[in-house]
Amino acid sequence: MSEQRKAIAIFLKNKGTAIGVAIGASLVATGDYLLGDTGLFPWLIGIFKQIYAFF
Repeated sequence: MSEQRKAIAIFLKNKGTAIGVAIGASLVATGDYLLGDTGLFPWLIGIFKQIYAFF
């Protein structure tokens, strides 16, 4: 029984690591998307600046 538990624990640990890496990568990609040079926030700021300059 303990061998099975050990195998399950190792399996879950490996899966957890893979999930953690995937979440970390997606957070980095989201950060680049929102805050990067061509991201969403700079684009919105540019739009607001154009609207402000127009009025």
